[in-house]
Amino acid sequence: MKGTSHAALGMVASTAAAKFILHAPLDEPMVLGGVLLCGIIGGLLPDIDHGSSKLGSKIPVLPHLLKHRGITHTIYFVILVFFLAQLIGLPQYLVWCLTAAVVSHIIGDMLTPMGIAPFAIGPFFNYTFRLPILKVPYLESVFLVVFQFMTYYILII
Repeated sequence: MKGTSHAALGMVASTAAAKFILHAPLDEPMVLGGVLLCGIIGGLLPDIDHGSSKLGSKIPVLPHLLKHRGITHTIYFVILVFFLAQLIGLPQYLVWCLTAAVVSHIIGDMLTPMGIAPFAIGPFFNYTFRLPILKVPYLESVFLVVFQFMTYYILII
């Protein structure tokens, strides 16, 4: 998936988690801004292992150290992000929003032909999960529009 699609999917996941699970007051601008920002950052964060990604290009050493769709696309990375967000003192609702967005990225990449190995530890548990419905190029653009409408819908209901 492209970065824009990951960011949009991250916003859907973050907004849905904030509204339906955490019951965060999304009518407050600071809360909504934090939720959307966590959605964008969490949606893009797993691709920090890719040199041409928005975040990976900001820290150029990481793509050389990490294999693309390696550890950053596993359940272990989700757990790491959750605990690091707690450690830096993010409000609890933002910790969960960020984590939901990271999970959405991993699920989004599972929908591509390349898939992901979410339980991989080195050579162990390397089974790749894939449900390649995004192999048609224009389909991702359709999903992008749908993700944006889903975010707007969640905010207005």
